[in-house]
Amino acid sequence: MERGLYIAASGMLAEQVRQDQIANDLANGSTPGYKADRATQRSFGDILLANSVTGQTVGPLGLGSRIDSMGNQVMGKNGGPVTVGPTGRPDPRQLGLFNLTAPRKIGNSYVTGAAAGQATGTIRQGALEGSNADPSRSMVDMIASFRAFESGQRVIHTIDETLQKASNIVGGLP
Repeated sequence: MERGLYIAASGMLAEQVRQDQIANDLANGSTPGYKADRATQRSFGDILLANSVTGQTVGPLGLGSRIDSMGNQVMGKNGGPVTVGPTGRPDPRQLGLFNLTAPRKIGNSYVTGAAAGQATGTIRQGALEGSNADPSRSMVDMIASFRAFESGQRVIHTIDETLQKASNIVGGLP
């Protein structure tokens, strides 16, 4: 079977998940406390191809892309995870508010960086935080994702036409 079909299809599936997340961001643009989702994509590990007769290495072959979801816990003041009590709310004394040096977002709302002391903001129990979803950015992301999805469709269509021509030529030989 043509491996290019699988690689293009895996990219299309990853873009479909990304489009679903972007649509969710757009739908929740005014929901209090909503945090926008961001899907990161990475390639599956490469496999090493070898000649089945001689055993000589041919080279690596990529297997497509996938969504990489991290699912990390929220860290509190003591460096441990914040726990939710029986009322469904965390203990406000567990929550930490820090300044970060060189903050870097990785994956689904995961931010890394070195803690650089107490931040100047406040944590208020019962207050509603606004949504951080940006409709303008979401629309730009949706257009980019749709174009990537269309590219995968064109690749599959091209491979399909090539395979059809090859089978017609081979089938027409005496």
